[in-house]
Amino acid sequence: MELKYKLYRVGTLEGMEMEYNGEWHLNKSVPIALIFAIFIQTAGAIWWASTINAKVDELDRSISQSNVIQVDDSRDLASENLRQWARINVLEDAVQKITANNNTLEAILTRLEEQVKENNSLLKEYLRGSGSPQ
Repeated sequence: MELKYKLYRVGTLEGMEMEYNGEWHLNKSVPIALIFAIFIQTAGAIWWASTINAKVDELDRSISQSNVIQVDDSRDLASENLRQWARINVLEDAVQKITANNNTLEAILTRLEEQVKENNSLLKEYLRGSGSPQ
């Protein structure tokens, strides 16, 4: 199957008639500076896209590392919290024992005070009774 192209009249440029015959061609009226500028812009766009990609990759790694650090910190914090709660529970038990001992000592002191008062009153009665001649 053979392709045949029809010739189309495209337009004129400075008195020259241009025809399209189906094949790609570069007209000599396109300045080399324009081709060079398009090439430079394309190269710049590719370079810019690659730097953006590198920055995104770097930020992704940074975020992943910070997430790992946060997980480790939260685990450390959780274990530290458990350790502190265990210490608090031990201290609470010690305070309860001290309170119980204090209450026991207060009860003993109260009984001793009562016994001392009773002994004093008995001693006073004895001294009054033995100090008078009979």
